[in-house]
Amino acid sequence: MVRGHAGQELLWDRGQDHALEQALLAMDRNNWQVFETGVAADGRTRVGVVGDLAAARAFLDTRYPGRTTVHGNTGP
Repeated sequence: MVRGHAGQELLWDRGQDHALEQALLAMDRNNWQVFETGVAADGRTRVGVVGDLAAARAFLDTRYPGRTTVHGNTGP
């Protein structure tokens, strides 16, 4: 498997996931937008969001369960 291609989620391991971060940064939903990503202390991908935090958390928890932690523009 090549990182960033189909099947990547099956091989995901805790730590920085550049392909996921790139996908997250490209997201621009109606009521929220990602402005930064990084690695959280627990190994999940930290996602900075402007807009509706509850909607962002619900979407990302459903799409990437256990892989992200969401914070607002004031920092983690």
